[in-house]
Amino acid sequence: MTRRIALLVNPTSGKGRGGRLLEPVADRLRSSGLDVDVVTGRDADEAFDRVRDRVAAGVDGVVAVGGDGLVNIALQVVAGTDVPLGVVPAGTGNDIARALGLVLDDPVATVDLVVRGATRTVDLGRASGRWFAGVLGSGFDSMVNERANRMSWPSGRSRYNLAILAELRTFRPVP
Repeated sequence: MTRRIALLVNPTSGKGRGGRLLEPVADRLRSSGLDVDVVTGRDADEAFDRVRDRVAAGVDGVVAVGGDGLVNIALQVVAGTDVPLGVVPAGTGNDIARALGLVLDDPVATVDLVVRGATRTVDLGRASGRWFAGVLGSGFDSMVNERANRMSWPSGRSRYNLAILAELRTFRPVP
């Protein structure tokens, strides 16, 4: 029986890296005999709805091609189920992929983990009804992340360093 994979993609993550990886990742999965259903959305809510529908229909796994935000969307759907989640890092920070020890610059190596069916159980947290992996940020760190997400320059991880400096100038404690 062919395994069915919902391939959740954020085409804008990592300055378009998610979109550029869509075809090579989908091709690699398909050439390995997997049935691939590509899932995108106009925004986070639509992406969530679409991948939730695929999981409800009975896919054998979800593969997220994007950054930490997209992985978080996928977590909301698969947490507490038996549906495994594969992560192909394509964002700016890729903190969850780093924490999992995934190879950040070789998407084929990451996809090969999915093809082999390699899984492991990881701990998740839950706050205010939402699942999270890695860290839960509130206060200063979440303000820095929000600021960095609004910035178009510089690219890469240095955006977060600049956002830290900018936020330090204006930050007011959050009660």
